[in-house]
Amino acid sequence: MQRPSSLILAALLGTLGCSGVSLSETDSTEGTEGTDATEGTDVTQTYPPLPTDVQCDTPLPEGFGQCANPQWLTDGLNNCTGYVRCEDGAINRVVVMPSDPTIPGLACSPQDTGGGDGACAVDADCSGPERARCVERYEPSVGFNYCTCQRSCTTDDQCPSNQVCSPDVLNGGELGASVCVPAGCSTGADCESGECGLGVFSDDCEGHVDLACRSEADDCRVAADYVPGPDEGTAMQYENHACVVGPNGTFVIQFDICDVGRPLRVNGDNRTASTAQGAGWTTTLDATPASTTHAATLADYWAHVGLMEHASVASFNRVSLQLMALGAPADLVRRTQEAALDEVRHAELAFGLATHFSGSPVGPGPMSLAGVTLDTTPEQVLTDLIEEACVRETLGVAEALLAASVCQDPVVYGVLEQIAADELRHAQLAWATLDWMLLMHPRLRSLAKERFDRELDRAASGEFVGDGPALPALGLPGSPARQATHQDVVVNCLRPAVEALFSERRAA
Repeated sequence: MQRPSSLILAALLGTLGCSGVSLSETDSTEGTEGTDATEGTDVTQTYPPLPTDVQCDTPLPEGFGQCANPQWLTDGLNNCTGYVRCEDGAINRVVVMPSDPTIPGLACSPQDTGGGDGACAVDADCSGPERARCVERYEPSVGFNYCTCQRSCTTDDQCPSNQVCSPDVLNGGELGASVCVPAGCSTGADCESGECGLGVFSDDCEGHVDLACRSEADDCRVAADYVPGPDEGTAMQYENHACVVGPNGTFVIQFDICDVGRPLRVNGDNRTASTAQGAGWTTTLDATPASTTHAATLADYWAHVGLMEHASVASFNRVSLQLMALGAPADLVRRTQEAALDEVRHAELAFGLATHFSGSPVGPGPMSLAGVTLDTTPEQVLTDLIEEACVRETLGVAEALLAASVCQDPVVYGVLEQIAADELRHAQLAWATLDWMLLMHPRLRSLAKERFDRELDRAASGEFVGDGPALPALGLPGSPARQATHQDVVVNCLRPAVEALFSERRAA
């Protein structure tokens, strides 16, 4: 089998006027199964309900907060939050309290307005119903400051119906302002177990926080519940794992998976819906019932993929509007619309696999569009195009090819084969769009080169990989293989493609 970088490079150089290649040159090789999550811990102990008049300035009696030895948690400004930390480290929301809307951080400096997501220069640029500030952030991977819109909330009724306003109760409030987060419960009073738990997960790209009722079906209460399996060698230590809310609303072990592909970015963060029960986005797969071995891990993984593909539909539709605002030719707009339809099918396939492995229909719930903006400046469209599409979609093609090459499950392989073929066209579209933009706006060539240099360094360092389960025969190659593929694609595909794009012939 040819390396993924060879296949993609030929296709991309074809977009730039050189020779192309067919995806049919890939084939399947044997893989080895890895490990899945540890068995669960029952949650059976119950406690009396919390009095409604309890105050955060008084100690909690044993048992209140629905766990052993609960302690109040405060935000970064020492305000009471309504959350408690249990003796075992689990965090529960026990009382609904207004959150402090203060948005920490330095005001944006004029010299930083060219970095980051380019969302703002002053507070007035941060439009929307929420409280917002244009604040300065530091990007450690590239060593510079940038400006971004940070939003906050005060009460739950300022959030969509499936979300609550949650203050930052972690790390002394270092993570930021109070924000709306997905929630399957408001307090323990909504839960049969009496515990409305907080799940926290960072995938090296962004942080995720959500709430759900704890139950006997949970396989964890805290991240420390994860126990490495016997097959995990030195090269495959899952150091970044978390106890988070899974697709069925129960707490599950989640691995650190940093997403590639074209996400829906809102103020610098990925935006997705939450999973929900229902078959409206599920494709019925012609397959025998899935084996219970690794089924939970695979169901969670494909539900996550489904949410990202679902969000990509909105992302491509936003790109269509941006291209029309810039006067793009019909061919680029048409191909962008076709890509959005591809993402609908990808979401259906991914949720179909999640349903296949979980045994019950899995799909997306409503997706909040709060804060979604339409920036049509050539500089911002170019920046998003390079970061989200030219680099990350190309990496996404490589990952799909890698996964298909080692997958031995015929159902998963069929899905991966379809996704890889479509994503290759999406990557070609991204580079064709970039080529058109540089021809129409040659003044942007220096900005484009700067963005490529930054993003390729990040990709080569493994920043877009994270950790994940290693089940190669089931289409999950594992983080070491994914990182090797990213490095291969950067060296043997992306850098040569950039060199071809910025060659004297192309600049003429």
